[in-house]
Amino acid sequence: MKRAHSMIEGFQSAHVQTMDAQMKDKVKMMMMRMNTNLEDIQKHLDVLEKEVNGKQALDVIADRTSAILKHLDDMPKPKPSGMDMPGGKPMMQ
Repeated sequence: MKRAHSMIEGFQSAHVQTMDAQMKDKVKMMMMRMNTNLEDIQKHLDVLEKEVNGKQALDVIADRTSAILKHLDDMPKPKPSGMDMPGGKPMMQ
């Protein structure tokens, strides 16, 4: 999960670098929402990691995992028309 989170952050960062100022302004609200979701996911991952390495309360693990999934569901999704990943690699469909 941590690796996937890092990949999402990396993709987002690389994608933002390809945008001009006009495009950044156009997607400003979407990017703010995505950044908030990524920050919240990181917080849940930190707590989840401590729980898994600690007492391993299954209810806490399930709650944190559920919260992470809700944030992922709230993130903007790529269009099926074929958005490419940084480096020109097509996204898996």
